[in-house]
Amino acid sequence: MIRRSLSGQVGGRLAAICCAVLSACSQAPVAVDSSGEPAVPALHDSPNAAFEQQQRERAKDLTRQGAFGEAAIAWEVLTLLRPDVVEYAENLQRIRSRIEARVAQKILAADQARRRGEADQAAQLYLQALADDPLNAQAAQALRAIERERNKRNYLGKPSRLTLARYATAEAERSRAASSSVDRNDLEHASLLMHQSEYAEAIGILERYLKVFPQDEAARKALAEACYQIAERKQANEPRAAQALLQRAVKLDPAHDQAAKRLRQLGAAHGRTPQAVPAARR
Repeated sequence: MIRRSLSGQVGGRLAAICCAVLSACSQAPVAVDSSGEPAVPALHDSPNAAFEQQQRERAKDLTRQGAFGEAAIAWEVLTLLRPDVVEYAENLQRIRSRIEARVAQKILAADQARRRGEADQAAQLYLQALADDPLNAQAAQALRAIERERNKRNYLGKPSRLTLARYATAEAERSRAASSSVDRNDLEHASLLMHQSEYAEAIGILERYLKVFPQDEAARKALAEACYQIAERKQANEPRAAQALLQRAVKLDPAHDQAAKRLRQLGAAHGRTPQAVPAARR
């Protein structure tokens, strides 16, 4: 499931590799000015020595900077361009091994943080592991588990009766706790969950995020989309719940045409006027 949900990221990586290779093929061969520099054996008989040398330098720079994911793409481009050069294949294998080692280290540190009860630190480490290896099922599953635990703490086990004063105090405490734990990584986490069709959990993250960053337009649009997706699944058996979700989606993102259209359809089907849809959009 995780591999399918992250196929878009993999597709983007493959597209980047293909574009780079096609770019090299479409450029006319350019001679490299090597005056004062020793000749590079790998560039001998290169179809485009200038591009190849540029990619070599980029791959080396990215490796030195620790940007292993991007470095792997650069070395992979070179192996596709020059499969006859052993150096490129060896460097690609070497950088992949470093990625594997770093991901394992991040996951180990995240697991330890999670056992200590440091869920926020663990989530950040899992996200860093996924940045290097988007297909890592262990990190993705751990992130989902952390979010489920957060939802249980935030929404379950509340007392059945609270005075207004106690309720206000509890809400203030929850708000302070949410503010201290919310950061920009949560938006990325919510996006990952939505790609995996985990819309209910994504809504929980986005609601907390918007309490701290209420003007974040990207988060509002993401929350509107999550509401719309759940409404689509509920419209057949729970039309009222679907209508409420669609009204919320349109309120969050008035430009969400699909939500507005579906809201009008539900309103017509049940004899109600969809008040949440602006008249100009009907």
